[in-house]
Amino acid sequence: MKAVWKENDEKSYPKLEKNISREVVVVGGGICGFLTAYFLAEKGKKVTLLEADRLFCGTTLHTTAKVTLNHGDTLLSIEKAHGDEGVRRYCEGQREAIEAFKSLIALHKIHCEFEEVDSYIYSLSNKSKILKIYKVLLKAGIDVEYVEDICIGKLRAKYGVRVKKQFQFNPIAFLRGLPVKFEIFEHTRVSDIDANSMTLVSEKNKIKAEKIIFCCHYPILNKVGFYTFRMYQSLSYTIAIPRQDFEGIFLQDKGDGLSFRNYGDYTIVGGFDHRSGRNNSQSNFEKLEKSVQEIFECEPILKWAAEDCMTFDGLPFAGRYSIFYNNIYVATGFNKWGMTNSMVCSQVLCDLICDKENKLANLLSPSRKQKGSLNEFLINAWVNVKNIFLGLFRWLNRDNFDKVPTGFGKVMRYRGKNVAVYKDENGELFIIQADCPHLHGELKWNNDTKSWDCPCHGSRFDIYGNILNEPSTKKCESFKK
Repeated sequence: MKAVWKENDEKSYPKLEKNISREVVVVGGGICGFLTAYFLAEKGKKVTLLEADRLFCGTTLHTTAKVTLNHGDTLLSIEKAHGDEGVRRYCEGQREAIEAFKSLIALHKIHCEFEEVDSYIYSLSNKSKILKIYKVLLKAGIDVEYVEDICIGKLRAKYGVRVKKQFQFNPIAFLRGLPVKFEIFEHTRVSDIDANSMTLVSEKNKIKAEKIIFCCHYPILNKVGFYTFRMYQSLSYTIAIPRQDFEGIFLQDKGDGLSFRNYGDYTIVGGFDHRSGRNNSQSNFEKLEKSVQEIFECEPILKWAAEDCMTFDGLPFAGRYSIFYNNIYVATGFNKWGMTNSMVCSQVLCDLICDKENKLANLLSPSRKQKGSLNEFLINAWVNVKNIFLGLFRWLNRDNFDKVPTGFGKVMRYRGKNVAVYKDENGELFIIQADCPHLHGELKWNNDTKSWDCPCHGSRFDIYGNILNEPSTKKCESFKK
């Protein structure tokens, strides 16, 4: 489980060890949080960035790093909810984000393998969908081409759309190349917030702020904003194989389809996305490796997984966390397009905090109505309610640890409570609580990532109960046999 991106700088930052008071505090050290801190510092704001682990160690490290506005299905969702004008404004923001990347790389002379490539959305057989995407891009003013007979190894796609002059890069090298004119604390997980007093809590320390910005992947303030009802999390799987002979970045026209791009000596192949916690008995990595064997006839070198927040209308949330709080902000819901959306959202947040107009602020506002999303809302609500009920009330018969397969995890009854049990290859047992500490959804075992995943809001934990992904701010309680 290791991504291909290499860090040019292993610089680390201290852990917060005392109470502090600051002007602007950004929570989350991924690309969005870092860019937000960077832009605010450039505007003269005094900024402190808090990261729960190490900088760029989450979704940013596990991205495939496509810098493009050719967003396929996402554009169709935006059109459905916000019409042609919504798509046009979204694409314009993405185009400006690409230019912002180019400007920053040139300004700071950053070496991050920033390469111009053509971007494709392809389909094996669905011509009508490809034509819909083509027409949406065309109406948005994008220079797009309809193409046929796309070849990637032995894969033959009948139909596609191509947007030229898009980009790919190494995101970690890019971020490490930006100057740091702000304060950073690593290994400082925010576990609670008093929104009225504008105070964040991290272990035994308190951080008082004039303005707070949550860029921590999934918002952790539950009482307002209702983000748990307005989006969900999705896991995707990626492998790296020896570099193959093709040019461009490619994404299939369906959510769990395959994507391709080259980087250095590697070809990066991703796919088989699914809602977090909805794990199949068949390994997604095995399915991905089988596809690679059929298309390129080679074996994987590296593999990793990434989790993304998905909104119902295709747009990210960027702006005030809630209408009830003027000085708390959020950026989330990038719908697997985190590179350009991080750039867009960080600039929206910077403008809002600096009292400057931003033409995308209303479109991306967390308070907007997600039009035409009733069906998605009801499905999401049902999944949440069902799994929270299971986590709180499901009664299991007492089980025998011998029934836990070696190398797998299982939820079972132990000492009067439901527990999540993993048995390693040596037969050692790792036992944690079976309900997510966030809102008590029943955890599901993911054998691909060797993690316990919550199907409600996507919190993920390792076999010891440590947090892998938010929104949970508490680790799972562990037990001894």
